[in-house]
Amino acid sequence: MQTAPQPLAGWYVILPQLGARRAALTRRLRGFGAVTLALPGLRLQPAADARRADAALRQALAAGTVVFTSPAAVRHARTLPGWRSDLTGPV
Repeated sequence: MQTAPQPLAGWYVILPQLGARRAALTRRLRGFGAVTLALPGLRLQPAADARRADAALRQALAAGTVVFTSPAAVRHARTLPGWRSDLTGPV
């Protein structure tokens, strides 16, 4: 029996969504080898230290792949100076 490829093995994905949307995404991500962390109570708000938040965003965006599972997180990240205009994908 051949096993499915695990392109997300070693990845941790935080899922702030609730209900059926999160359940479907969790199954799909786990099928690709990711470890999922459900945080449905997560609420985005401006960072207390905008410089630290911007530095963290710049560091994250330097990675080979960055995945946002929340449109709200993308909208929030876009407000920081470190957001790169060359990033693409649905929002």
